[in-house]
Amino acid sequence: MNIKKLLCLLTAAVLALSLTACSKGGFSDKLDEVVNGGSDTGDTGDTGDAGDTGDAGDAGDTGSGGSGFVLDYARYSEGLDERGFFEGVTARDIVTLPDYTGTDMPTEADEEEVRELILSALQSNADPIEVRDRPVVDGDTLNIDYVGSVDGVEFDGGSTGGNGTTVTIGVTSYIDDFLEQLIGHTPGENFNIEVTFPENYGVDNLNGKDAIFNITINYICEWQITDESYADLGFETDEDMWAAAREQVLGDAQAEVLNELLSRAVCDDIPQSVLDTVHTMNLLYFADQVQMYYGMTLDQYVSAVGYQSVEEFGEEIREDDRVMALRLLAAQAIAEAEGLEVTVEDIAELGYESSIEVYGEPYVRLSILNSVKLPEFLAGAQE
Repeated sequence: MNIKKLLCLLTAAVLALSLTACSKGGFSDKLDEVVNGGSDTGDTGDTGDAGDTGDAGDAGDTGSGGSGFVLDYARYSEGLDERGFFEGVTARDIVTLPDYTGTDMPTEADEEEVRELILSALQSNADPIEVRDRPVVDGDTLNIDYVGSVDGVEFDGGSTGGNGTTVTIGVTSYIDDFLEQLIGHTPGENFNIEVTFPENYGVDNLNGKDAIFNITINYICEWQITDESYADLGFETDEDMWAAAREQVLGDAQAEVLNELLSRAVCDDIPQSVLDTVHTMNLLYFADQVQMYYGMTLDQYVSAVGYQSVEEFGEEIREDDRVMALRLLAAQAIAEAEGLEVTVEDIAELGYESSIEVYGEPYVRLSILNSVKLPEFLAGAQE
C-alpha cells in the first residue's frame, strides 16, 4: 500500500485547507505504483522506509547530529482515543453543527470526469498517438523542432538539433507568444515565427533582441482510451481501471461536499489539546513531503527556506491548524450524534490492517471515518 493512502485525507488540509477523501481502490495509488515501482505501507519509495528519512537520516535523526523534528508516523495517532476521536473531548458539547441530514452527497461518479481522469493518467504514463492530419489548436501537446537566429545568425541553445521536443500550448513556458504562434499550423509544415526576448532574459547577446525561429511541427500528441489502456496504467483488467477511476472521482466529489458542510460548523473555543494534535499531524505531513521530494528532514528544509527552527515554521501554519481542527471536530460531532464508529470489520474490508502498524489504529479509524463512514451516512440520510 502506498504511503499516501492514509495521508491523503488529512494532509491536503494543510495546503488546500480541505479534507480529501481516500479512495479504497486507489486509482492514483495504482498509478504511483506504475511510475515509482510501488511501495508497501510505511515505505516512501526511493527516499526510505516510513521510519527512515533516506539519505537525510533515520526517523530519529535529522541528518545533523540526531536532534530535531522526528518523522515518526505513529505520532499521527497521538492525542486520539481508541475510536479515532480527540482524546478527552466530546465534540457535540462544543461544536454547533449545520443541518447535515439533507446534505446532497453524490452517490455516483460523473462519467465525463472519470474519462478525463483516465486520459490525464494516460498522458502522464503512456505513449501518445501521433496525429498528423489536423491543425494545432490551443492546449495541444505537440512535438516540434526549431532553429533560432538573431540578425540571421543562429545562437547557442536556440535549436533542438533535430531531436524534437514536446511542448504543450498554454502550459509549457516559452518566451513571448512562441507557442501560441503554432496554432492553426499542421504537422509537416515548416515556417518561421518571430519573437522578442525579454530585456532581462539573462543572456547578453539575446536580451531584448528580436529573433526568428524556423519551426517544424512533427506531430500532435493525443491520448485515447483503448482496449490496452488498463495495462498501460498498471491495472489487471479494463474493468479494474474503470472501477478505480470511478471510485476516485466519486471520493473526490464526496470530499468536496463534506468539506463544504464541515466548514459551516462553529466552535468558539477549540481545545488546545485538539490544536496540538492537529499541529503535530500537519508537521508530520510537511516532514514526509520534504523527505519524499527533496530527501531532506524537516529541520534541514525549514533552515534552507529561511526559518530559524521548526517551531518558527510551525507558527506559520497555526491558522491552517485551526481550520483543520474545526472540520475534524465537526466530523467527530456528527459521528457522536449518529453513533458512527469504525469497526474492526471496516478496517479489514477496506484493507487498512497493515496500516495500523505504521500510523496506529486511532489514526486509521479517524481516516476511515472521514473518508468512508461519514460520506456513506450522509448519502443514506438523504434517501
